[in-house]
Amino acid sequence: MRSISHLLTREYILSPRQLSWPASCVIRSREVLDVKKAYQPLIALLVVAIPGSVALADSLHDSSGGPVGAISSEGVTSAPEEVVREVVERNKGTESLDFGAAAAAEIPSQLGSLPDPMFMVGLSNLPLSTDSTPLTGVQFELRQTLPWPGKLAAREEAAGHAARAKKVIVGDRRNLLRARAWALLWELSFLREHRRLANEMSETLRQFVEVTEASYVSGSGRQQDLIKPQVERYRIDDLIVAIDRKAEMIRSRINALRHRPPSAPIEPPSLPEVKDIIGGQTQPKSAVAKDSPNHLAPGRRAVSSKDLVEFASGHNPRL
Repeated sequence: MRSISHLLTREYILSPRQLSWPASCVIRSREVLDVKKAYQPLIALLVVAIPGSVALADSLHDSSGGPVGAISSEGVTSAPEEVVREVVERNKGTESLDFGAAAAAEIPSQLGSLPDPMFMVGLSNLPLSTDSTPLTGVQFELRQTLPWPGKLAAREEAAGHAARAKKVIVGDRRNLLRARAWALLWELSFLREHRRLANEMSETLRQFVEVTEASYVSGSGRQQDLIKPQVERYRIDDLIVAIDRKAEMIRSRINALRHRPPSAPIEPPSLPEVKDIIGGQTQPKSAVAKDSPNHLAPGRRAVSSKDLVEFASGHNPRL
């Protein structure tokens, strides 16, 4: 049997008449058989190895198509409440403060485990008079802690206050994280609404461009009327790109707070309807501009600063 290198170096006779596919190739039948025989062990090895490699590749990926060790919930959209909970629970800074507060809570009991050392000076069986018997008398004692009274007790109390202060700091840190997470989520919601309005404006301008273009082609319109909406539409399209970039940046910041991949999907909270804070009546969006003190309906009053403070206190966790 000829070697593979010998067969590969043989010159094959190709038809020069056609160079494009399908090309006619004339190969000697004997050499074809020799090639088949030479590659037969290699083909058998590939038949055995390819299914094993496919199975190995499948084992290195999970059911969601990602590599082993990746977060299984990366492709699942997280609700706003779930996002805030993960920000608070998975934050490493808060976890470190929790451990510090737990360690500080064990210190007071250690400081107060032993009593303060005492120094005592006393006189025993002091005679009442010079002619009394030695058994009759009074006892006089003077006790003093070293170096001053209640030193260890004061340390225990001070350590207890420090432990409670650290616990309060942990709670304040969690409230800061909640407020920051909700602020980013609401900003993401506003960007989503902004993008929706920009898309509507772009679609309206597109229809307007079609109308003005038809009018311009028919000769009844001006070129200026056609160029202006086109320029405005291009500006809106650039605005949509900027909104998408900012939304992606905010999404990455939220995922960084909860230790998730930057591309993990997030469902921002839905924007509430425009309501009257005083009466709780839903108002149409077109009537928002009429809610100034100069356009109030009879029997209604303007929203005061006190009402705004109460509204903010009920919706801001830090307040």
